[in-house]
Amino acid sequence: MSGAKLKMASHPAHTRAISSDRWFFGTAALAMTAVIVIGFLPSYSMRGVIPAPHPLLPMTTLVHIHGACSLRGCCFSSSRRS
Repeated sequence: MSGAKLKMASHPAHTRAISSDRWFFGTAALAMTAVIVIGFLPSYSMRGVIPAPHPLLPMTTLVHIHGACSLRGCCFSSSRRS
């Protein structure tokens, strides 16, 4: 081993597994975001346009802050790169 030079691979051999994992988790993040947004449409985003399944309480500032933070978190988790 003293005279032999070792070469390191510039690309890992398991590139296909990485790309399929990224595809899977990216799709899962988008699907979860879509389910959350569609689920909250009647009670938050489209309130008054889409009939809600039950009577709703009036919205407060805290509800709007919570909704904005939750939507920001969903969008962040869907758009971030690993």
